[in-house]
Amino acid sequence: SQYLRVLCYLFFFLMIRRPPRSTLFPYTTLFRSQVRWHRTIRLSKGKSYLGIPLTQASLWATVAAAAGFWWIAWPLLAARLAAGLMVGLGVLRCRLTARYFWLMPLRDLFGVAVWVAGLFGRRVDWRDQRLALASDGRIIGSEPR
Repeated sequence: SQYLRVLCYLFFFLMIRRPPRSTLFPYTTLFRSQVRWHRTIRLSKGKSYLGIPLTQASLWATVAAAAGFWWIAWPLLAARLAAGLMVGLGVLRCRLTARYFWLMPLRDLFGVAVWVAGLFGRRVDWRDQRLALASDGRIIGSEPR
């Protein structure tokens, strides 16, 4: 029962819906699906895609901590966790949020890795197809994978 709760919580915060066909390791599938979205967003939104990391408090808390600026890192991390708790508990009324809130920064850092991967490439995988994306984000062709 507790194992199931943890899995539900992780999937909630990872915001995934596993496709019918997935790899053996679900995080590979998660990563690819998130990169697919990010590449499409990057191509359709242009330079504004570069601004996404500005909203990542966990990223900047990590950068500040690595640079030795703990007086900046702790408030950023506290603000991120407070925002996540307010949404999880107050808006979504998810009781698991209070128990596993400490995972939120890890999900954020995963999102930064996805953002970086989204910076490169014009091809995405969707089920058994490799799709090419136009400069405006439209699908322009496919080939078998």
